[in-house]
Amino acid sequence: MSNNDLLTDNELIELTGYYIPSKQRETLKHAGISFVRRRDGRSRVTWTHVNAALGGIHAQIIEEEERPDFDAI
Repeated sequence: MSNNDLLTDNELIELTGYYIPSKQRETLKHAGISFVRRRDGRSRVTWTHVNAALGGIHAQIIEEEERPDFDAI
C-alpha cells in the first residue's frame, strides 16, 4: 500500500464511522482531512491526507494583512 493510494469505500466508512457521504464529508472537514467529491457524491481521500491530518501536519494559515486591534482603543 502506498501513501497515495485511495481509501476504499469500506475504509472511509471505518475512518469516519458513517455510511452516508454527507456525514463522511462533515467528519473529514472537521478532522482537517482534504478530500475530493466524486460525481456520485462519495468522497475520495488518499492515505497521505489522512496520515498528515492524524499526524498533526497542517498547512499554516498566514494572515495576509495586519489588522488594527480595535479592542485596544
